[in-house]
This record gives sequence, C-alpha cells and structure tokens, in this order.
Amino acid sequence: MRNLAIAANGLRKSYGDKVVLDGVDLTVPEGRSSPCSARTARASPMQDCDTS
Repeated sequence: MRNLAIAANGLRKSYGDKVVLDGVDLTVPEGRSSPCSARTARASPMQDCDTS
C-alpha cells in the first residue's frame, strides 16, 4: 500500500438545500504537491486545483 498525504472518502458539501458534492473520494500520494489542500481567499478553493 502506498503512503498517502491526504485521504478523504465520501465528501459531501451543500449550500442550504442545494447539494454540490456527494460521495467524492480524494487521495493524494505522499510527496505529491496539491494546491487543493490549501485554503485561499478566492471564492472557491477548487479554482486553485492543478488538474494536470
């Protein structure tokens, strides 16, 4: 098994009654940089994600 820096399973996010994420799993291997893990002042932290 590989070492993980971040592991999250079944993430859910809603704004009032509006569900925007439901059941999202995220893993980031150790040694891999992920700008998604840092909170920013932007409206959405996902704007900083490197999806390459």
